Amino acid sequence: MLRDGALWQTVPNVGPGHFYLAMGEPIGDQPHTYTLQVSAPGFESVEAVQVMPTSVSILDAVYTVQGGVNPDGEKVNTLSVEFQDPAGEDNYYYVDAYYYIPDSIGDFGGNIYIQTEDALVEPYEQGLIFKDGPIDGKKYALKTWFWDNVHEIPGAKLVVRLHSISRDRYLFLRTLDLYTNAQGNPFAEPVVVHDNIEKGVGIFGVSSVARWEIGF
Repeated sequence: MLRDGALWQTVPNVGPGHFYLAMGEPIGDQPHTYTLQVSAPGFESVEAVQVMPTSVSILDAVYTVQGGVNPDGEKVNTLSVEFQDPAGEDNYYYVDAYYYIPDSIGDFGGNIYIQTEDALVEPYEQGLIFKDGPIDGKKYALKTWFWDNVHEIPGAKLVVRLHSISRDRYLFLRTLDLYTNAQGNPFAEPVVVHDNIEKGVGIFGVSSVARWEIGF
């Protein structure tokens, strides 16, 4: 792995076809250029390049018990996430949420399935993905809703994350979701899952994350 053209990390082989590197500290959100290079005897070398997106901070996150209604008119809990989109550049986002309960042995928790009726957001089953487009350079509050009553769990913490993701990772997530939903549908158009490995197949993506925690 190269950073800005210089050797940065070597990812060790930990099993057949499996390479893994656990780093002692975050790599940060500086706009470095990362190049993944892979070679093996008898095969042509492959590589992919990504520039780390600058992290976009969450300005505020507000959780409201039964603060809205879903498309069926049922009362649901709401979570509003406010951020300032950088002006004059293409930005891609992925928003997800989870809860945890601090414990002396180890934290316990789970994912929260947030949903939204915001037209800016594109369908994706594991979170919310979107590009800035019409909100370029603007302060924006993303309105979401969900069923989980995390406020009823003593000591629970609700965490929402705003991932600033690379264009390649955005396109991969978007096309993978389309591909998955097209499976078994004889009327669906073929979907090619986006990849960015030069002379190979696969995806190399990067992201920087802003995190906001709400306690109960």
